[in-house]
Amino acid sequence: AILFCPGGRKSTMSIQIRYVLKLLEFFPELISAYHIWDVAWSEEDSEYLKTLPLLHPRIKLLYPPHERGKRGDDIASKQFAFIYSTFYQQEIFQNHILVKLDDDIVFMDVLLFPNFLQNRLNSKSFLLSANVINNNWEAHREFDNIHYNFLNNYGEIITAHRLQKTLMPFNCTGRLS
Repeated sequence: AILFCPGGRKSTMSIQIRYVLKLLEFFPELISAYHIWDVAWSEEDSEYLKTLPLLHPRIKLLYPPHERGKRGDDIASKQFAFIYSTFYQQEIFQNHILVKLDDDIVFMDVLLFPNFLQNRLNSKSFLLSANVINNNWEAHREFDNIHYNFLNNYGEIITAHRLQKTLMPFNCTGRLS
């Protein structure tokens, strides 16, 4: 598998990198690389991203051909089009599972990662997503409750997920981010 992240925010990437380093340590045979794409919106965030490849030889910092896009603008669209439609379409990635991590992922159950990859191999779905606690900022009140529940019942929730052996697929007819 190749993990890849359109990277930006130091505040969240500094948390996420801890999980990625654990994945690389615990499952070196499963992860061939962690690609961080510098699509940071600020120079400070971009400078932080430059330090991450120093943490592990499998961490690579990559640059799309367009610089300094902003959320939803034309440059950002070109950056993402290059990453998804050009770069990972190369033949060298043909036999890899690509795992996209948003830069705001601040929790991963590292021990379940091999299960996630196995479910990807067994699935006929085009896309497979892990359980996501939040991502739709417009429903922030609902997600405040989900966060509160997760933080207060973390042990029970993690234990239940680790005991679950099968994938529970669902159809998504709305926005999936």
